[in-house]
Amino acid sequence: MIVLIINGAPQVGKDTFINLLSKITEKEIVAYSSIDWVKNTARQIFGWNGTKDTKSRQMLSDLKDLAIKWDDIPFKCVCTRIGLSLKASIDYFCTNIREPSEIQKLCDWCKT
Repeated sequence: MIVLIINGAPQVGKDTFINLLSKITEKEIVAYSSIDWVKNTARQIFGWNGTKDTKSRQMLSDLKDLAIKWDDIPFKCVCTRIGLSLKASIDYFCTNIREPSEIQKLCDWCKT
């Protein structure tokens, strides 16, 4: 399985890239962002409706910071998804991670 770490500002085509990769390679791809757990938790706990205004973006950022400090949850979720994808013989796993330290941590983890 190939793990691709995708980094980029909002609305630059990260999802479009994943869709094109799937179309061109005709391979199965799993996409899971390091922020997916945070977004799902924000919906369940805070009733967040998916709006990405200034206040919501700050809440998501603060929640991610807290989850990282408490038990590195976003990173662990990405690693779990990679493991599940590997067991399912998925061809490509794509993850969106913005923070350089988190990118490096995942690169190091994938080497082991």
